[in-house]
Amino acid sequence: MVPTFGVQIGNGDIIRCNKVCRNLQIQLPGFTITQDYYPFAIGGADLVFGIKWLASLNTIQANWKDMFIIFNWQGKRYKLQGVRSTDSTTASLQSFNMVSEVSGNAIQTLLHEFQFVFSEPTSLPPFRAHSHAIPLLPNSKPPNIRPYRYPHGQKTEIENQVAALLESGFICPSSSPFASPVLLVKKKDNSWRFCVDYRSLNKITVPDKYPIPNIDELLDELHGATIFSKIDLRSGYHQIRVQPDDVYKTAFRTHSGHYEFLVMPFGLTNAPSTFQGAMNDLFRPYLRKSVLVFFDDILIYSPDPQTHQQHLQTVLHLLSVNSFFANPKKCLFGQHQVGFLGHVIS
Repeated sequence: MVPTFGVQIGNGDIIRCNKVCRNLQIQLPGFTITQDYYPFAIGGADLVFGIKWLASLNTIQANWKDMFIIFNWQGKRYKLQGVRSTDSTTASLQSFNMVSEVSGNAIQTLLHEFQFVFSEPTSLPPFRAHSHAIPLLPNSKPPNIRPYRYPHGQKTEIENQVAALLESGFICPSSSPFASPVLLVKKKDNSWRFCVDYRSLNKITVPDKYPIPNIDELLDELHGATIFSKIDLRSGYHQIRVQPDDVYKTAFRTHSGHYEFLVMPFGLTNAPSTFQGAMNDLFRPYLRKSVLVFFDDILIYSPDPQTHQQHLQTVLHLLSVNSFFANPKKCLFGQHQVGFLGHVIS
């Protein structure tokens, strides 16, 4: 028991409490919070972490739009993701106890813990160490190419895709002296892939010599592995920003407008090197030990299910903390056989 005190809640009402739960331990992914908690009949949430706990973290990085905070705790970096809901009154912490062994249910629990990774991004990606630069050869003249002629149906498709890119914030209107034309390429499902023909820009771009992995050498690392998970990043190139001073060089022109990319578009000569470099830096401590990365394809491999849970958790944690997003429709988890880079691995 403690002396009765009151707390004013959001609607102005005052609720009272005279009890306390001393030294209650709350288990979150990777760490435990131990402090006193006061029981209130507030509804809507099982637990509220207050200012006292936030103050104990010292410096935190908070994103209230996307509902997450990032902080350091005992030498490690953590990210706590809230539920993003269309109901503005709903916000709760996604936290789950660790599971002791890998099974179908255990992997599902792990994926639920990191469901932020499999959500749709709602804002531009952060600037990373590997933001994309477009260095040009000396005395280069900006390419300025008129739009190609398109059938009427393709014009409509281009308009629709440009509108979607504008809405996502990936592109913006441009007044750049650069202009490359747009191409539509038919995909396997008969939908259209929006591409910019950057061939003229690529001719005057200084090439990046960052090494691209050899597929056969990557596959040689899988000896002894028996369980696999595969993660495919969602429009991976669009999760890398273009350096601000180079944005104007990405400009493209359609029959109805002039735009430029804020994220790395497909078709730039150095884009593969930039993306592979970003992935290698992200997973460097685990490369060729439990993780293989080839552009936006990530393979996690382990000798047994229990170890695989640890490996998978590490990868999902890194993706979450660094705000990388995966396409759940193209991912596989806890498999004894997967397809990877055109090979069947078992």
